[in-house]
Amino acid sequence: DEDVQRAAVYGVGTCAEKCGTLYQSFCLEALPHLLSLIEHPDAKAPSTVLLTDNVMSAAAKIATAFPQSVDLTTM
Repeated sequence: DEDVQRAAVYGVGTCAEKCGTLYQSFCLEALPHLLSLIEHPDAKAPSTVLLTDNVMSAAAKIATAFPQSVDLTTM
C-alpha cells in the first residue's frame, strides 16, 4: 500500500532529522534503498509521485543530518 510506504519513508527522514546519531546507522543503511526508489522507472508515474517526493525528502534529510557519511556525488 502506497500510504504505508510513504509513511515509512517519512519516518526514516524524521529519524535522520530528529534523532541524530541514535539512528545514524539505520538511516545510512536505508539511503541506498531510497536512492534506488528515486531511480526506479516508475518513480515519476502519477501513482507513485507522492512516494517519490517523500523518498527525495528523506534522502535529503539523511544527507543533511550526516554530511560526513554521505557521498553527495552519488546522490
